[in-house]
Amino acid sequence: MQVNALGVFSKFDYAYLDVPTTVKQISGRINASNTFMFGRGWTVEVTGWVSTPGVYIIQKTSWLGSVDIGIQKSIGSVLKAKLSLQDVFHSNKFIGKIDSPSYKNDFTLAFDTRTLILNLIYSFGNQQLRGARPRRTGSEEETQRTN
Repeated sequence: MQVNALGVFSKFDYAYLDVPTTVKQISGRINASNTFMFGRGWTVEVTGWVSTPGVYIIQKTSWLGSVDIGIQKSIGSVLKAKLSLQDVFHSNKFIGKIDSPSYKNDFTLAFDTRTLILNLIYSFGNQQLRGARPRRTGSEEETQRTN
């Protein structure tokens, strides 16, 4: 499993209706991805992300996230078929609130982000040549030279 986390500290100093205001916040986002390999060329991938609630000057947002899933089948050595579904739970909805002395508003911005995708991947060329010439990165060559 691969997991990435991002933390953000925000500070907004502004004047709203001539009233000096400061808003401070800690927020974050986590992305995760996991691939399950089964026999006979079958692979399943599950990815997802979640963002914490946020404050952007006078606008507040709620939790936001999404889960995607894909299944892939290798057909021989040169052909792969992958079927994937994005935003499985239709949870990618931007829900916000504006609460200021002169204006109040609750809003939701929701698109149908569920997408079904079929990919067919065909590898051209001689498949045996690909592994015959291993390529090295500059850092690998530098490490070998220092040893």
